[in-house]
Amino acid sequence: MGGRLPSRAFITPARADTVPGAFLTSPHRCAKELAMHVNWEGKEYVFEKPMLVSRLLQELNVSQEGHLVVANNRLVTEDHRLGADDNVKVIRVVSGG
Repeated sequence: MGGRLPSRAFITPARADTVPGAFLTSPHRCAKELAMHVNWEGKEYVFEKPMLVSRLLQELNVSQEGHLVVANNRLVTEDHRLGADDNVKVIRVVSGG
């Protein structure tokens, strides 16, 4: 592969974590490249390609029933297509009696 990263997704090296389908960025990547930034449980993940909310939750290995997704300060549903330049927040739903 000649040192080239897969184009699916990557995570920022400062917050490297194990996420299925995500890849570490190269320290030489340009920070201004178009990418979807996802904040989940205090960590920032960066994905290069657009995807449905349902696919993002699969990539993060979290349930659709137990999480809300906010894209660019708007609550979105699982069939919403996230753009490569979106800022996304995944929020765990907590309920009780």
